[in-house]
Amino acid sequence: MASRVVPLVQLVGALVLGVVAASAVGLSGSAGRSARDRPEATPPPAPAPTPSAVAPRHPAPLPVAQPPQGFRMRDGGSYFRARVRSGAGPIVAFEGLLLSDRPSECLDGCPLGLRTVHPPAAEERRAALLASLDPYLDDLEAASASVPTLAATLRAVRAGQARAPDPSGRHPRRVLSLGIPRPEFGSHVAEVVLALYDHCDPHFDAARGIACEPGGAHLVVVRLERHDVERSARDTIAGLVELESKPRSDDAPFATVGAGAEPVVRTIGPVNGHFAGVRGEVLGLYLDPEGVLFVYDETLVPLPIEPDPALVAAVRALVGRA
Repeated sequence: MASRVVPLVQLVGALVLGVVAASAVGLSGSAGRSARDRPEATPPPAPAPTPSAVAPRHPAPLPVAQPPQGFRMRDGGSYFRARVRSGAGPIVAFEGLLLSDRPSECLDGCPLGLRTVHPPAAEERRAALLASLDPYLDDLEAASASVPTLAATLRAVRAGQARAPDPSGRHPRRVLSLGIPRPEFGSHVAEVVLALYDHCDPHFDAARGIACEPGGAHLVVVRLERHDVERSARDTIAGLVELESKPRSDDAPFATVGAGAEPVVRTIGPVNGHFAGVRGEVLGLYLDPEGVLFVYDETLVPLPIEPDPALVAAVRALVGRA
């Protein structure tokens, strides 16, 4: 189902305008995990009932300046915290890392606070990151019974991300790891993003002199976290995992973001512009502040699914990896 999505800035409005301008510095690298850190396997539940058989359920509202909710995040699992972040305290300014196939990527006009790594170092670090994510993605696929299309969608996106680099530079592969303050949710609240993608990026491809071909895919992981200074801990407010395979043609009709999309829109926040544009097959998993999991498509409207502890555990682990 190829479609276009109207830019989400209209929905986010003033929420994101003041956030994108912040800046800081970052480092780079990769991280893994041992088998003991992986979520305990549980038997997959029975297939989800039809929507009419599922009790109506709506995402819990995202808290604004409220006490921490959700689950505790372990720093050792976070790629941003372990390999990008330059400090241990709260995120008060934009920090980020970009790994790119393009030797000329972001040499001029790159956002302050975004460190860019080019080939061949970028390829080495990207491969290490992919290897470290494999167990988490394996767990997600193994727990996908309650979302019938999840396993096939995940396999397709992973296969695309494992492909060799394109020497022409028309289909660049990128890894983006970002930390962004989100003060609209209260003090010491930040958004952490980990994205692997090989589709066009309106920000990095604009006016670069290299055409970017349609197609490609992405895996985007987002975590909203609150840093508790007294406890020296970070609690996850909400999170999401989004998979998308882009259409191979720009000739597709626009589709509007659906009514009720606000929880997903606010969680994605200011980074949406990197991954929106022409939209194709989208499958998203949204974890709300109460730990309830929802599924969404290109409309970004979170829809209820049958409660599935194994899938929730797999999403929580992957969200904590961002």
